[in-house]
Amino acid sequence: MARKKTPFRLDDLIEAATDVFIQEGFARARMGQVARRSRSATGTIYLYVESKEALFDLALRRALEDPAALNPELPAATPSRDQVLTNFQRCLHAACHLPQLWVALDHREATDVAGEMEAILREIWHWLARYRRAIQMVRASASDWPGLSQRLEREFHSDTLKRLADYLQAKTSTGLRGPLPSPKATAGFLLSTLSASALGLGLSGEVSDRVPGALDEDAAIQAMLHGLLR
Repeated sequence: MARKKTPFRLDDLIEAATDVFIQEGFARARMGQVARRSRSATGTIYLYVESKEALFDLALRRALEDPAALNPELPAATPSRDQVLTNFQRCLHAACHLPQLWVALDHREATDVAGEMEAILREIWHWLARYRRAIQMVRASASDWPGLSQRLEREFHSDTLKRLADYLQAKTSTGLRGPLPSPKATAGFLLSTLSASALGLGLSGEVSDRVPGALDEDAAIQAMLHGLLR
C-alpha cells in the first residue's frame, strides 16, 4: 500500500525541484541539488518520488495547477516518457483559457477598442505570469524533452498567435493604427514581448530570479498600446 506523506514536506520538495529544473534543465539536474535546496537528505527524496522523472512530472503538473498533483500517492511512480508528455498536454489544455480574446473575436462590434485591446494584452500577460514556472521548466529542458516544447507551441503559442492576428486584422479599420503590414507578424511581436515581460527574461533571453510584477506588466502593455492605437 502506498504511503501518504505530509503535504508541507512535499510542497518544499517540489518547490526546490522546480528551481533546480529551471536552472539546470532536466538532464543536468541532480537529486543531490534538490536535496540541498530543500534541506533534506538525498535518500529522503525517494520516500516521495521513485525517480527524477517522477519528480519532474510532478513539478510540471503542480506548476500547471493540476488538482491530481496536490496530494498524490507516495512515492510517486516513475512515469513513461509518453505519460509525462500526455500529462503535460492534458494540464496545459485545461489551463489554456483566454476568454477576453475569444469573446472579442466573437463580438467584433466593440466600440472601445482601446479598452478591449488592453484587456486582451493583460489577460495574456497574466496567463504567462501565472504559469511561468512551468514554461521556464519547458524552456530549460527543451533539448531533453522536445515534445514538451512542441505541445506548448501547439496548445498555447500557435492558437493564441492565430487568434490575436485575427483580432488585429478585424480591428485595423476601427481603432488600431493601420493598415498593419502583417497582422500575424504584429501578433508575434506582441506575444514575444508579453512573454519576455511576464517570464522575467533578460535581454539575451536568460531567466531572471526576479518575479515580474505590476510595474513590469504596465510598462510592457502601455508601450504596446501606444504603438497600436490611434
